Amino acid sequence: MSEPLPSAHEPPDIMRIFSLDGVPAEVQSSYWISVVGGFIGVIIGIVTGITSFAFLHLLGPMWLIRMVLDVVAVAFASAQILLGVAAKQRKEWARLQLTALAAIEVALVVGIVLGGVPAGYWYGFGLTVVAAALLWLPSSNRWFGRRSAEAEAALLTDPAREIGWDQRIGDAEALPTGPPSTIGPS
Repeated sequence: MSEPLPSAHEPPDIMRIFSLDGVPAEVQSSYWISVVGGFIGVIIGIVTGITSFAFLHLLGPMWLIRMVLDVVAVAFASAQILLGVAAKQRKEWARLQLTALAAIEVALVVGIVLGGVPAGYWYGFGLTVVAAALLWLPSSNRWFGRRSAEAEAALLTDPAREIGWDQRIGDAEALPTGPPSTIGPS
């Protein structure tokens, strides 16, 4: 049996990543900052990693520190992209993790600057802070809060959603009823 084709107004799955219908301007800005800034961070992190490796004889012992910072920068930039996309889809956990990532990045930048390690990673960390801050503005909070209210209303009308069932299994007569002690093998 083949799957039904999506309707004309519904974009294909991959295009939903870029769909901004019904998303507040602040969340849209955060999304684009996260995605574009993250891609730039990944590219710059890879390029600086390659150049650090190519000139390791000039860097001396700083080479290892630079390589670790490059790997961390690429990992954080990648996380920024994924969390930005998830936050645009109204995932509260993504908003919280993007905020935590921004806090960690601020601590790392302060440590890098105070430690005297020459690194140009501040731009990407600043972008993450801005993207996370945009997700906590009042209109963003209302948008994320509306999802919670809709989810609670859906649970009240359909308790099966609470445990993640997409479809009910069997009919009501086939499901066990009664106190927990009477359910199960005898």
